[in-house]
Amino acid sequence: MILNSKTNNKKVKKFFVNNKLILISLINDKRLNELKMKCRSSQISKLFNDKKYNLYNGYTYKNFDIEKKFNHLKFGELFMTRKLPKHKK
Repeated sequence: MILNSKTNNKKVKKFFVNNKLILISLINDKRLNELKMKCRSSQISKLFNDKKYNLYNGYTYKNFDIEKKFNHLKFGELFMTRKLPKHKK
């Protein structure tokens, strides 16, 4: 029996998480409460819930706590890297 299914030809984005980030997040050490990271292309999974991270936006590190509502987002979507333009009046 052959099933015909119609699908859209949209590209499916793969789930990417940096290997070093996984290893560090699995270590439950009190010294590693706030992790500094520059990998903005990694996707947030359930492993990272209820932890503090310092994300580099190109200028400084900004700290944030990860919650359940951030699952399946990328770290880069949480903070802007560019400054907003200021228009003169």
